[in-house]
Formats: sequence, C-alpha cells, structure tokens
Amino acid sequence: MRVSPVRRSAPEKLKTYQTSLGFFEQAIAAPSMKAALKAWDADNNLFHQGVVQAIDKALAALNKAEQEQRRRAAALRAEIETVEKKLKAEEADWDEEGKRLKAALRRARD
Repeated sequence: MRVSPVRRSAPEKLKTYQTSLGFFEQAIAAPSMKAALKAWDADNNLFHQGVVQAIDKALAALNKAEQEQRRRAAALRAEIETVEKKLKAEEADWDEEGKRLKAALRRARD
C-alpha cells in the first residue's frame, strides 16, 4: 500500500485592518477585506464607509523610518565618540604646550 504525501498549501498572507467601532479601536489580521468584515460580524461594508483602514503600508513605513532613524543615531554616536577622542587628545596636547609656554614665560621674567 502506497501512501501519498500530504501537500500543504502556502500559508495565506495576512493584512492588518483597523477600525474604531464604538468606544474601542479594533485591529485584525485577515487574508482579505471580506474575511475582516466577517470576523467583525459587520452587516455593511465598513471599508466603503471609510471606517476601516488597512494599516500594513503605514506600519511598513513606520518600521522603515525607525530603522533609518536607528542607523542615523548610530552614525551620530560614532561621530560623537570620534570627536570626544579628538577633544581628549587636543586637551592633552594643550596641557603639555601650556606647561611648556608657562615655563618659558617664568624663565623670561627671571
């Protein structure tokens, strides 16, 4: 007896929908607008009324902006670290130069 392998279909891609029905905001992940309306047990098409919005694009834009901000912040932190090292080196150089010049001034006054 030969058993055929079980074929599994690819999982459905879910979209995120958000609405403000009543007092609370509600969000749902569903494969389609029709499935979202069914999950909300809506009698009429809330999408055409403008009550529901798909938030996947907005969420993707937010994620992209957050990643870009983190990249810029990391670059700025690296620049700050470099500037702080240069500042410490400059201060150390000035301490040495200042001591040398003060000593020369004392010798000139004597």
